[in-house]
Amino acid sequence: MVCNANDLTETEFEERIQLYRELVKESPEIYRSKLAETLRDCARRRGDYSKAESDYSESLLIYRELAQESPEVYRSELAATMRRLAFLRLITGDYSKSEPGFAECLRLYRELSEENPDAYLSCVQAILTNLAILHSSTGAYSRAESEYGESLSICRALVKENPDYVGELAVTLNNSGILHRAIGAYSKAESEYEESLQIYRHLSKKNPDKYRPGLARTLTNIGLVHMQTGSFSQAESEYGEGLRIFLILASNSPEIYDPYVANMLNNLGFLLEKTENYQGAERLFHEAFTYLADPARTDFERIAVAENCWGSAVVYYKTGRFSKAEASFQEAQELYEERASDDEEFKCGLAKVRIELANLYRAQGRMNEADDAYGKAFAVFRELREKNPNGWRIDRADAALDAAEFYRLKGDVDKAKGYCGEALSLYQALASENDCAFFEEKVREIEGYLEGLR
Repeated sequence: MVCNANDLTETEFEERIQLYRELVKESPEIYRSKLAETLRDCARRRGDYSKAESDYSESLLIYRELAQESPEVYRSELAATMRRLAFLRLITGDYSKSEPGFAECLRLYRELSEENPDAYLSCVQAILTNLAILHSSTGAYSRAESEYGESLSICRALVKENPDYVGELAVTLNNSGILHRAIGAYSKAESEYEESLQIYRHLSKKNPDKYRPGLARTLTNIGLVHMQTGSFSQAESEYGEGLRIFLILASNSPEIYDPYVANMLNNLGFLLEKTENYQGAERLFHEAFTYLADPARTDFERIAVAENCWGSAVVYYKTGRFSKAEASFQEAQELYEERASDDEEFKCGLAKVRIELANLYRAQGRMNEADDAYGKAFAVFRELREKNPNGWRIDRADAALDAAEFYRLKGDVDKAKGYCGEALSLYQALASENDCAFFEEKVREIEGYLEGLR
């Protein structure tokens, strides 16, 4: 009876690897490819990423030798192994090694695709998406946007030939939307999310178990766009639909989907805060907390915990419970600080919490502490701007408006004008780049405020 590699345990894989090592010494021409294949299969089963990387690396060296000797036979195996190693390094944050691996892999798959597009064009599309994700993570947004553009073009071509690729199109549209939201291209993001949603709705009717998670995530993302651009009723509808789906998913797999339920409840809480429904927001933040693991296991969960503290703090602040607000803001600040040095989302969260803390101090007349908190917040915003000039512009503009009001109250009109001017420039840029009445309204509002300072 032949034993399928997928049925082997890690120990059995290691025994098989050792066997092939011995056989390679006797007959390398027969067993080198077997050793390379087994190392790669073993790496896929490893729970230990460092061991997996070692296996992939050894497999890659062997396939390089084989591809030099018989490129027509082994180039595809070389590309496949390189792809898995590069992806492992991507998910473990080793971007400096992952990027050249993907780049070489893309070159190989482009060559293979020219010879056999039916077999390899989808691989070119997948590698472009991986590179776009990597470049988004490292702040190379122009490169990421270009890669997503080519990936989408290929994906659309693949769908015409084979409708089964439409699921990959939905995923890529959602990812490209995430990038465009990150650089403030909200109209583009909205369009991509809407197309992705349309596909996911269709696919979910046919196969809900496979496609409902993607539908719920895309609803989350388009809800964020609509909340940030002032379309609160649309955001509420999208968050509500996404929440209902995540609750269904969490009923079967709570360890996977409870954090998503918490995140969606947090989002709805922030939305109610924007409409000054603080009682409803507090209820949602309390409910979200019950879905959060202690301690948090992933960065997604850590963000959800930090946002829960932050959202609760805003409720306490807005309802006059200043001591509770300060304690929750401080807790959120500590949570964001843990990862702010190497993660842009944590860094922005840290800046925004410091702005809220400064606003709390201002409300209590603790002006020196407020001044210090605003200064620390804008130091972080400056770091974000250096890495991503077009990112977080709504957050930066709203923070500048808070600072402008603080310095107006202190009687430092010139400083207030400076911050107000910064906010105006940011919203003017957003208004010119996006078809969005909300941004145009904000420009008029800030112009009126600035006129009052003169």
